[in-house]
Amino acid sequence: MTKDNIKKRCIVLSQGPVPTPEHTQVEGGGLRCWGIAKGLVANNDGLEVTVAYHESYRKEKFTSNFEGVQVTTWNHVDIAKLISDYDSVVVSYCMGELSVEVANSVRPNQQLILDCYVPIYVEVSARESPDLEGEYRAFETDVEKWRHVLRRGDLFLCANPAQKNFYQGVLAAVGRINPVTYSDDMIMIVPYGVYRDEPIAHNKPITKLLGGDRDNVLKIMWFGGIYPWFDVRNLADAVKEVNKTQPAKLIVVGAKNPFNKHPDFIARYDEFIEYVSTKEMKQYVVVQDWIDFNDRADWYLDADVVVVFNKIGEENKLAWRTRLVDFMWADLPVLTNGGDPLGEIMLSHNAAVKMDSLEAKDIASSIIKFLGNDKSKIAQLKSNMHEVKADFYWDTVTKELSRKIQQHSRAKDLEHIGIFSIATGKTKTARSPLGKVIAKSKKVPAYAKKYGYKATGLAIAELIRGNIGSRILGGPTRKSPAYVFVSHQLDMSGAPFIAIDMALEFKASGKSVEFYTYLPTHNQNFAKLNKAGIKPHVMMNKDMVPSFIQGDTVILNTVAHSEVSKEAVFSGAETGKLKQIIWYLHEDDPELLFRPDEQKRIKKMLASGKIKLLVPAHKIWKNYVKYFETEQNIILQPYKHTVPQKYKRVLKAKDFEDKLTFNLPGTVGDGRKGQLPIFYAFVQFYETYYKPHPENYRDFELVFVGVSTDFLSRQILDHARALDGHFSTYGKVTWIQNLDIGAKANFTICYSIREALPLFVFEGMAAGHPILRNDSSGMEEQLFPGKNGYLLDSDDYDQVVKTIESVLNKDTTSNAMLAAMSAYSSKIALRQENNSYTQVLNDKASN
Repeated sequence: MTKDNIKKRCIVLSQGPVPTPEHTQVEGGGLRCWGIAKGLVANNDGLEVTVAYHESYRKEKFTSNFEGVQVTTWNHVDIAKLISDYDSVVVSYCMGELSVEVANSVRPNQQLILDCYVPIYVEVSARESPDLEGEYRAFETDVEKWRHVLRRGDLFLCANPAQKNFYQGVLAAVGRINPVTYSDDMIMIVPYGVYRDEPIAHNKPITKLLGGDRDNVLKIMWFGGIYPWFDVRNLADAVKEVNKTQPAKLIVVGAKNPFNKHPDFIARYDEFIEYVSTKEMKQYVVVQDWIDFNDRADWYLDADVVVVFNKIGEENKLAWRTRLVDFMWADLPVLTNGGDPLGEIMLSHNAAVKMDSLEAKDIASSIIKFLGNDKSKIAQLKSNMHEVKADFYWDTVTKELSRKIQQHSRAKDLEHIGIFSIATGKTKTARSPLGKVIAKSKKVPAYAKKYGYKATGLAIAELIRGNIGSRILGGPTRKSPAYVFVSHQLDMSGAPFIAIDMALEFKASGKSVEFYTYLPTHNQNFAKLNKAGIKPHVMMNKDMVPSFIQGDTVILNTVAHSEVSKEAVFSGAETGKLKQIIWYLHEDDPELLFRPDEQKRIKKMLASGKIKLLVPAHKIWKNYVKYFETEQNIILQPYKHTVPQKYKRVLKAKDFEDKLTFNLPGTVGDGRKGQLPIFYAFVQFYETYYKPHPENYRDFELVFVGVSTDFLSRQILDHARALDGHFSTYGKVTWIQNLDIGAKANFTICYSIREALPLFVFEGMAAGHPILRNDSSGMEEQLFPGKNGYLLDSDDYDQVVKTIESVLNKDTTSNAMLAAMSAYSSKIALRQENNSYTQVLNDKASN
């Protein structure tokens, strides 16, 4: 049997649900995944196609096979195992952690097809967010993820020729257009397509909204979300103007996208609703919520014309408008200002009508002129649209993709040479050390723009030192051994604070300290180190190796170090160049962190004293002792963590009298902090206990800090109304901003999976918060049940609900009891500040 005749298995990964019978509300990403899957099945009976969406969307009634496509769900824990059973994997390159996990998990011989139909680099840049600093920082992080994923793809799907040109530049920038792949065409045009089944109307919902038989009223429709770049108020004004000539109504369908909770999007929607709700405007506008996917034909076919706005700019030149594709499926008369690839195709084929501008008077003029045409001209427009549609059926646009999946087409550089990384540290290459520095100097403007001039200057200095060494600078300028800290990036997460505090204490005790870190960084952390006389060395990526000299002691912070960096440090200790490794590990479950060969290697170094492993909590210490089968040189080292004095307090009984505000900070997207079960536990408490008898309970508010645009965050936001105003959220914030938010609360919740010794709990305790906490690692150090809070059972959801009920119940838990807990929490937090890091330098350090 030839390779082309072997039955192949392909999985298409979606973040959100796909249109199976139980899912009637689906967004564009899920619809595209379903369309690709359906097209592949139509083209190849021998190809087994599965679509998987995130398990959080799974309903009790689950469809496992629909219209010839297998359906399953995925989660972040089992994604690697799930995709291992398939020959080909299709996933968007810009789906956050999902994309990264897939790129990291695919086998070397698996075909990875990256869907690039969303030109995310440009789309994100075009949002014009009022929080440009926050948007830019998020962009910095995301760009590295996109780059990482793109460097593993075999085939890249885009939507149109303009996107293909764009992605040729992107792939060239990440090294995928290279001497090996130059003659191959890895980028395929696979636009968002349409189904062959014709739209059939079963109802006339617009006519019904307008009060029955209103054939004389022009039904002008806007269909889809109202986003920051759309000012639909002009369209409302235009319809008001049209109404002077002929009765007209604007029907706005699905203006508020239930899958998008970005504050900028919500603000634009609210602005529109406020505008059209005035006495003057509400007679001209009807607003309809998001409708079921299978009902959309009813709305399309009951409208006279649908209007589409585009914001002119680079994003519009690349975008493939999914709503416009769906209008094409229904042969709808379309009025648009164009500028986008599909809109221009329609206009060039006389399948749509172009507006002169987006001013209200010009839109009105275009509507009147268009709908004033005789019916034969409108019929011709629809006929032309039908002809355009023939090029975009899903089975047509996926035909070549189906062939490449069957042939298992691979990128030549990945298949024959292997997955590569660009070396920027000390490596043996033909280029001279000075040549490397010259080559890197060309990247300085881009690095400076991205990371700031201070960070870039430090990184360039380290690059010169690492590449040229003694030929110019004589290697490291110091002559004596030092304590060399190697920390992952100095961002605003908790782990860098520990490395910085540890370095400051070593410096204050008279030790010689060198500090290495990686981009990206935050200037606040630089300032803290500089104040103590420590000038950090910033390296451009994690494969760069710090400069060591004979007798150095290396302190590693967290498990997050590259294989190259770990190998350099391990080898240095084993050969005797390094005096010792001190590794502060903040992560639990060592069996998930170390390979068997690393376990064996570290056990030998523990026995010889070449390495000390520090862990922050007693439960973690026991797990590491069990894993490495020794207590020798595995040391319990609690954090020494302080907060500014103004955030330290002890709460009084009156502070709990009226309202309890429960604070749970941390990233939502990976599910590790447990926000979902906590949210739904509060919902159950609210429905079961609070609503029937509010007089028995204190008022309450649940606060999540770190809510983003990931799908778990969006699911929580979708259901926020279940708490009727007792729930609020914040996005990503700085450490000080997080302390400010915590200062407004009077309770802290921890319900984490694989937690170590979470700093946010200590910060809540310093603020005088009683604690609700589960038994994740660090519980023994933070929770004393009944004295400073209550235990939440990780395996008993009902117990969590009952604990919430007990805390909020005025008769069960008095204000005086909570005040006593506040004092105890504060006492424990203050004790944390007395911990010492330099004790680990004593060979007799104990547990």
